[in-house]
Amino acid sequence: MKIKISLIVLEVDENKSVPQFNIFMTDQNSIPSKFLTNKSLEETIQEIYNEFTHLKVSYASPILADFRVKDLEAEVLYITTVPH
Repeated sequence: MKIKISLIVLEVDENKSVPQFNIFMTDQNSIPSKFLTNKSLEETIQEIYNEFTHLKVSYASPILADFRVKDLEAEVLYITTVPH
């Protein structure tokens, strides 16, 4: 079974009267993701961060949000918020 790690990164600006959110997306307008290989979960998430942001796992620790299985592929969805 293949395991896909997806990561929603929300950038939150709370300095406005109504908080504003930005969602980091790939050039293909999808949520950043990678398949879990022989690397650890933390290393895989750091690879996603390295490709799409300048964040470190130690700073923007993701939280498990969802888990789905379809056919022979599982997707694990994490979410993290960072200040604007």
